[in-house]
Amino acid sequence: MVTLKDVTAEEVLFFLNVTDRNSRYGATGTRFGKTQNHILGIYAGHREGPSSLEVAREIALTLAKQGLDEKDTNYSKNIDERLKKVMYRDTLSSDEIKTVAIKVF
Repeated sequence: MVTLKDVTAEEVLFFLNVTDRNSRYGATGTRFGKTQNHILGIYAGHREGPSSLEVAREIALTLAKQGLDEKDTNYSKNIDERLKKVMYRDTLSSDEIKTVAIKVF
């Protein structure tokens, strides 16, 4: 999540173009790792939107809750266990994350 403050329309277009093209960041640029950016949406307003932490937390919780029944007596315990699995996975499906992130945001 990136916040731009007091920018012109041209600066927004420049940022989106650069973000779409970037595939390497920091140390990964000098090694073998690559990153693919996904622009999920744009929020414009006079107030700040939700923080990256809030969005990431809700995405993780939503993924952990998928397929669970709230009426189950072990609901909270199951969420905790599944949340740990989500947080420690090496990779997540980008399609799944896109869908959940758009809903959460």
